[in-house]
Amino acid sequence: MPYTSEVIRGRIIGMWECWWPTSEIAIVVGYIEDCVRYWIHRLEEEGENGLKTRRKSGARKETTREQYQTLLDLNRRDPFLPVSSMARNLNLPVCACSVRNLMHSAGIHHRRPEKKNCSQMIFDLPVLHFACSIYLLRIHFGKQCVTFVV
Repeated sequence: MPYTSEVIRGRIIGMWECWWPTSEIAIVVGYIEDCVRYWIHRLEEEGENGLKTRRKSGARKETTREQYQTLLDLNRRDPFLPVSSMARNLNLPVCACSVRNLMHSAGIHHRRPEKKNCSQMIFDLPVLHFACSIYLLRIHFGKQCVTFVV
């Protein structure tokens, strides 16, 4: 169910009380008809109090601010550490999904390294030849290999 402001809820109920069909109310307010029916049903079941925004569950968070900051510091040190390992390393009483949600709330997403297509990569690797102190530079272009002596 999309979030609707109390103003939109009031418009829905006002139009409904003026005998507008729910399909037309949905078009005017820009929500689906199920959403319009939901708010009408809540008004019928709970009265005007049903139109107010309900409070969240009130359950306390499993992690403290210090633990949250420690998770972020751990992520900065090793950005590719799996979230399940992060929770285990810190002995947190939360699941990996909760740690992932904390990371998302901090703006950290998709921490997997990018998979690169090796056939299109160009390698530019200088290699020191210990016996003669000669550098070899190999440049790979697909299947061809060219070696230069510098």
